Amino acid sequence: MAKSKSGQATKANQSDGQKIFTMTVKDRILIGEFFPQKGNLITQLQAKDIADKTALSVEERKKINLRGGVGGGLTWDEKTAKDKDISLTDAEVQFLKDQVERLDKAGEFTPESAEVALKIKKL
Repeated sequence: MAKSKSGQATKANQSDGQKIFTMTVKDRILIGEFFPQKGNLITQLQAKDIADKTALSVEERKKINLRGGVGGGLTWDEKTAKDKDISLTDAEVQFLKDQVERLDKAGEFTPESAEVALKIKKL
């Protein structure tokens, strides 16, 4: 499947069970909202693995001028922000889809996290 600049579509690498999730800076910041605060060891390790893959490096944060905004939010320079292809295992994709389902049932989405959820559902 072709990927769009907005990250709404993905491409799969069938040979090694990996999927590529093209994520915006905003997606990468919001992904932590999908992780449960508590859970069994496997759940927490999967969340950590995904968080590590999607984290913004110090270099990236400097390049996009990431800073705290009014009211505790974050702001950055959209012109220098680049989408990033994140390679996820089938298990990580399923974990994210399970978290989308959990949050949906609980009615826990914000407008911003709902956008990311739709992208995850398309993986």
